[in-house]
Amino acid sequence: MTEFMNGFQKLIDIISNAFSILDFSYIVSGGLAFLLILFGLYMHDISFMMENITITIVCGIFLSYVCGLFAWLIGRYLRRKTYRRFYGETIEESFQKVYNETIYSLTSFPSGLGLAKAKDASLSYEYMWICLDKNKDAVSRVNYIHRFWVMQAVFEGLITVLLMAVVVLWLVIPADPSCMLIIGMVVLTLVFFSLARFCCNEAKRCAETQIREVILSYYKYVIIK
Repeated sequence: MTEFMNGFQKLIDIISNAFSILDFSYIVSGGLAFLLILFGLYMHDISFMMENITITIVCGIFLSYVCGLFAWLIGRYLRRKTYRRFYGETIEESFQKVYNETIYSLTSFPSGLGLAKAKDASLSYEYMWICLDKNKDAVSRVNYIHRFWVMQAVFEGLITVLLMAVVVLWLVIPADPSCMLIIGMVVLTLVFFSLARFCCNEAKRCAETQIREVILSYYKYVIIK
């Protein structure tokens, strides 16, 4: 059983690393966004298929990546704009809070380092990333931390996809919908909005975990190496 779990974990690691290469995490939200667009076009009797199936597949993959990139940018923008409404603070304030809490938790952190008193925490944070990225002993840890950025990008992209699903849902509504259909669509709309909020929470969790992991890894591999 242990061997199976180890093998399964290695498989997850391989998949996670694959998504990290060239930011293929965009394919997740991009593929879903592209499918929604195709569905909307299909409901309006517009087909994407070409005579050459290979060209169709290649164009589909490329357009999925482009859709994923835009989905991430829009989702990231929306998350930043609604952050204060949902959590009572800006993203910058949240970053500073997590940064300070993690720094202060390291009671044995050398006072001469000065990171706890840094006026620009984001600059110190970037410096930690640079040091970790150049540290050969921290390669596996850097890969582990990078997964949280990947997952954050995935969740931010899914925010856009879920909002797109709401728009497409109401665009394809029949001209004379029944009462039960409208109720079902309202329920689905609420579900999609709830899932979008869940994605916001998960993106926030991934971002905060990444901040903590960078600081703690810097402490382990650079300060007390």
